[in-house]
Amino acid sequence: MKINSNSIRNLIKAHIVLVLIFPFLWSVCGLPWDIVYVLDAMVCIEFAWAFRDIQTVMRRVKLWYVIPYLLLMLLYLLLTQLANFVSPVLSVMAYRRVFRFFLFYFACSVLLTVQNVEKIMGILINLQPVNLVLTL
Repeated sequence: MKINSNSIRNLIKAHIVLVLIFPFLWSVCGLPWDIVYVLDAMVCIEFAWAFRDIQTVMRRVKLWYVIPYLLLMLLYLLLTQLANFVSPVLSVMAYRRVFRFFLFYFACSVLLTVQNVEKIMGILINLQPVNLVLTL
């Protein structure tokens, strides 16, 4: 199978769907929590594909706007870890969860077009009534 931009965009869409149904799969269907590592692998693939050509990325995405927030988040995590005497293993897992979002954000900002984002947002907005009914 040849990997192209459309394949990665479909992977991003599948990633979003999996994130949305993951709590259901875990709590109702009894699937193991280890599914979350599939999400990590998906993020790594998406991020690697997005940043395969760093020259194009730097022209398209203004990464320096986000980097201060990343550094603030890292500083906050380090300070709370030290203040609460948190285990280093738990801290690494927390870092993984926090920075996984930023990697996904970077990949989406590089790979998705405005039309892709509008389509995804339209679907998510239309799913809100279903979410409301299911959570009542």
